[in-house]
Amino acid sequence: MGLRRPLLIFLIGLWTTTGLIAQSGFITTWNTTNTGTSDGNSLTIPATGTYDVDLGNDGSYELLDQTGTLTVDVTTYGHTAGEIQVALRNAASGTGTLDAIRFNNAGDKDKLLSVDQWGSGISWSTMQHAFHGCSNLEVKATDAPDLSGVTDMGYMFAR
Repeated sequence: MGLRRPLLIFLIGLWTTTGLIAQSGFITTWNTTNTGTSDGNSLTIPATGTYDVDLGNDGSYELLDQTGTLTVDVTTYGHTAGEIQVALRNAASGTGTLDAIRFNNAGDKDKLLSVDQWGSGISWSTMQHAFHGCSNLEVKATDAPDLSGVTDMGYMFAR
């Protein structure tokens, strides 16, 4: 009984300092067959920062330490063309963080269908032109994005 409290305090400290308490990622749904700049098997993520990508949102991050805009053929990773959920998280390696997404009325803007979760682990730096032109976008997320570092939200959801 006397060791329970110190053990609990130790475990909480360990979890919070080592990142063992999972932080949720930024989850979106796409349709690769919609029109865009990439082919019908692919999607282009206009992100900035360093991040990991989980195609299919199954907990298995196929692409690690990605930086900047990324075009990925989902069939290369065993998924079929069409609708797919994609989770992004800050790079688990600690080399950087995902801090912005910027469609700016270009690229695969019509392939993005929804924002399903903003993610507790993502601290956005800007939302300027983030989803500008994403004509099929529906925000289904029930959580709120961390906008504490954002100073510009201009044209965030402009059509």
